[in-house]
Amino acid sequence: MGLWGVGCASQVPVVIRIPPPENPSVAEVRADVSHYMETQVRWGGTITAIQNGKSETSIEVISHQLDSEGRPKDYSQSEGRFIAKFKGFLDPAIYSVKQDLTIFGTVSGIETHSIGEFPYQFPVITVDSSYLWKPRSDYYSYERYNPWFYGPYPYYGNFYGYYGWPYGFWW
Repeated sequence: MGLWGVGCASQVPVVIRIPPPENPSVAEVRADVSHYMETQVRWGGTITAIQNGKSETSIEVISHQLDSEGRPKDYSQSEGRFIAKFKGFLDPAIYSVKQDLTIFGTVSGIETHSIGEFPYQFPVITVDSSYLWKPRSDYYSYERYNPWFYGPYPYYGNFYGYYGWPYGFWW
């Protein structure tokens, strides 16, 4: 494989990009968790809480639909929440609230926790693989998606060219 093949390779794991054959939704699993026990799922969403225990970390996630790469869609309807259980310690400074996370794992049960005063049943997933996405503000820059940009370098800025010179001012 030449340099072109290496540069185009995706860093997102295959199990995150491609869903398993049977991939029930969070709502389906909540409705009948006993039917889906030990089923592999690929789910994702936005982190709402993280809690480290002695030997594992639990991350609460608001689920969202996933795009073709497995990234949670920004404004999709949520089907509910789930808990992703990881072996070992995950740093809350890295896995922080409001970040997008996609997991691949196995349905291992259901836990009831309160959201405010409401008792909520969370499907629990034992995580085999995961991908923490870069914040969208880093991924989508103003310059790259500026609709008013016209020039020969559409992905390198809105007023200044690739080398920092204003367009139309070449010497």
